Amino acid sequence: MVFATSQGAPLVADNLRKKSLRTACERAGLERIDWHTLRHTHGTLLHAQGTPLKVAQAQLGHSHMATTLEVYTHVSGGAQRDAVNLLEGQLFPNVPKFEESENTVQEEPQLLQ
Repeated sequence: MVFATSQGAPLVADNLRKKSLRTACERAGLERIDWHTLRHTHGTLLHAQGTPLKVAQAQLGHSHMATTLEVYTHVSGGAQRDAVNLLEGQLFPNVPKFEESENTVQEEPQLLQ
């Protein structure tokens, strides 16, 4: 076995969730999440970094790309802003851009579901 308990027994997913993942969330000050939420986050982050869909499909173990794209890939607000800013730059390259002040509060990244 690659991963085992201290007694050499197989790890049980429910114990991992209840003991390890729950404890990690509490220590980090996060809401409780589950392994499935991490799968969605994994798919979304792969997409956001430009990973080819076929690679993301293989990473997540899906037999159909539609599952990867339609169920496990989500759009973040930051990605939408980036798309609008890119389009703005292409359509209006000579229009001065609004500069964010140093006092602007940055949005904290969140896990996606």
